[in-house]
Amino acid sequence: MTIAETETFMVPLNKLTISEKNVRKTNAADIDDLLASIPVHGLIQNLNVEQIEKAGHFAVVAGGRRMRALKRLAKEKVIAKDYPVKCSLVKSDAEALSLAENVIRAPMHPADQFDAFKQQIDAGKSIEETADAFGVSATVVKKRMKLAAVAPEIMKAFRKDEIDLNAVAAYTLSDDQERQRAVFKALSRGAASWQIKKALTDGNVPLSDKRVRFVTLEAYEAAGGGVIRDLFAERGDEAYLTDAALLDRLFAEKIEAVLEPVKAEGWQDVLYAPEGYYSISEKYRGRVYPTRRELSPEEEQQQQAMIEELDALGVEVEADPDNEELAAKWQELSDRIDAMTPEIYQPEDVAKSVTIACFDYAGNLTIHRGLTVKNGSARAAEKVMPSTDADGIPLASAKLQTELAAIRTAAVAADLAANTSVALAVAVHTMACKLFTRYRSTACQIDVTDARPSGQIRNKDMRPLAFLAGQLEEKRAAAPQNPADLWLYFAGMPQANLLDHLALFMALSLDGFAQYGSAEQRVNADQIAEALDTKPERWMTLSDLDYFARTPKAHILAAVAKVKGKDRADNIATMKKADLAERATAELDGQWLPAALSRFASDADIEREKAGAYDDPFEGEDEDLADDFTADDLGEDDQGEEE
Repeated sequence: MTIAETETFMVPLNKLTISEKNVRKTNAADIDDLLASIPVHGLIQNLNVEQIEKAGHFAVVAGGRRMRALKRLAKEKVIAKDYPVKCSLVKSDAEALSLAENVIRAPMHPADQFDAFKQQIDAGKSIEETADAFGVSATVVKKRMKLAAVAPEIMKAFRKDEIDLNAVAAYTLSDDQERQRAVFKALSRGAASWQIKKALTDGNVPLSDKRVRFVTLEAYEAAGGGVIRDLFAERGDEAYLTDAALLDRLFAEKIEAVLEPVKAEGWQDVLYAPEGYYSISEKYRGRVYPTRRELSPEEEQQQQAMIEELDALGVEVEADPDNEELAAKWQELSDRIDAMTPEIYQPEDVAKSVTIACFDYAGNLTIHRGLTVKNGSARAAEKVMPSTDADGIPLASAKLQTELAAIRTAAVAADLAANTSVALAVAVHTMACKLFTRYRSTACQIDVTDARPSGQIRNKDMRPLAFLAGQLEEKRAAAPQNPADLWLYFAGMPQANLLDHLALFMALSLDGFAQYGSAEQRVNADQIAEALDTKPERWMTLSDLDYFARTPKAHILAAVAKVKGKDRADNIATMKKADLAERATAELDGQWLPAALSRFASDADIEREKAGAYDDPFEGEDEDLADDFTADDLGEDDQGEEE
C-alpha cells in the first residue's frame, strides 16, 4: 500500500483542528482507554495533519480519536492547552490516508467507510486500485459501494443506529432508490432483514423454488431471464428470478419432455401433481406392481458368473476406494445384472392404471407408476369359525388351540431373533401400520405413537415441522394401501431403505416436551440430541418463534443485555412492550435463541440420573421371561382329551 510522503514535527494542541477530510464523521468509539493511557505513556502514535490557511495551525486528517482524547484531557486540566503533539505532515492523498488509518485502527462506523470508498471511486480510482490502496479485496470494495448506494434516508437511519448493517444490506437487493424508500417507509425501523428482502422481491421467484432447481438457473438465464443476486447472502448463492412467466413456461416444457416417453408406455393416464402426491392420495390409493422376468437356465448361469465377477470387483474396490475406474467398472457390471431381470408391468395392469409425476420433499421429480383409483369399502366378511384344521382333523378345545398358537409364536420368535434382516422388516412394517394408517393390527406388539410436537407449536411453517411432514408424506405416498401389499412392500425392501423408514418413524415418536413426562424421558431426549449434534440455530431463528411477544419486558431486556450489552438494553428500556419485542427480535435475530431450545433436562433431572434415583418399574415382580412360554396349566378338559 502506498502511503503519502510525510515529515514529523511538534504542534501545540490548541493549534490543531479536525480536517474536513477526516473520514470518521459518525461519533467515535469510547476513548476511555486513551484517556487512561496518554497521561502515563504519552501519545504513542503521531497525528497525521495537513496545513491550513491560518499560519501555524494544522488540521488532523487521521487520528481524530486521539485528538478528541487530548482535547478532553486539556479540558479536564490533566494536560496543558498547548500540550506539544507529535504530528506527521501529509503532503498528498490526505483522505486516502485517513481512510486507511481508520480502517486499520479503532473501528470506524461502517457508514463513514462506505462514503469514503465512494469518494475514492468518484475521484477516478478503479475498484481494484481502491482495494489495493487499502489492503482489502475487490469484493469488499464492491460490497461497500453497493451499501453506499442505498437511499439517503436509509443511510441516515443507519448512522443514527436506528437500523443495523444487515438491514442496510437487505435494501441493496433493489437498485431503485424509490423502491427502497417505499419499503423503508412501510416497514418499522426494527424490521428484520428477511422482512425487507421479502418486501423488495415481492413477485420474484427465490433460487430455492423447486421450479428453479428443476429448470436450472443456467437454462433460465440462457433463455433471457433476469436475476437479482444478493451480494451479502451468507451462503453466497441467494438470488431471485425476476421473470416468473418465463420460468413457468420453461418448467412446463421440461415436465412435458420428461412425461412424453412415460406416456408412450401405454398407461391409462399420465399426470403431473403440482401439489405433491399427497394431494391426490385419497383418489389413487390402490397400486399394481411389476414382476421380474424369469431367467432361462442359460441366463441364470450367465447371471451367476456376473455376480461372482461383481463380488471379486467389490473386494478390489474396498482395497482401493479412490480408484474411480474400478468403481465405474463395478457400477457398470451391477447395472448389467439388474438389466437382466427388469421389472415389467403386465399389459392389462398398464391399461387400467395411471402414472403420477410429482416433486418430493427434497425437490426431486419422482414418477409413481401403476396407481389405481381407490376401491369402495367392502363389508367385512362374516366371521365363521372353522371346525377342522388344515389337515382336515377336528379341532381341539379353544384353550389347547391357544396353547398351540403360543408354541408356534415361540418358534417363530426364536427364528426371528436369529434373523436380523427379517426383524428389521417386521419392525418397520409394524411402525408403518401404526403411523401410516393408525388402525391396522399387527403381530408384533410394538407400540409407536406420533408425538405430534406441531400441536404445541404456534408457527406451523417452521422448518423442522415441514421437513418431518414432507418425509412422512413422501414415504406414505410411496407405500401401497392394501394391508397384504404393505407387508410384501417392506419384506422385499433393501436394508438401506428400511433403515430410512426406521429413522423417520423413530423421529416421529420422539417426545421431549410432554408436560407430565418423566425425568428419565427428558434426560434420554438430551442424550439423543447430543448423539445427533443437534444445533437449534440450524433449524430456526428468533424471528421464527414470536418469542419476545410472549415474555415480560424484564426477560427481553435481560436477553438484549446478554448479547448487546447493558447500555443497549438501557437505551431501549423505555419502549412500549410491543415495540420492544419487535426491536429486540430484529436485533438478536440470528445471534441468540432461548436456552430451552438447547436442553430438555433440568440440573435436578441430571443429578437424579447420576445418583441412580429412578424408580424400578419391575421391582417386586417374581415372574421371569421364561414363564411366558411354559404350558403346565392344562385344564381338566384338555387332560381328558389326551387320555
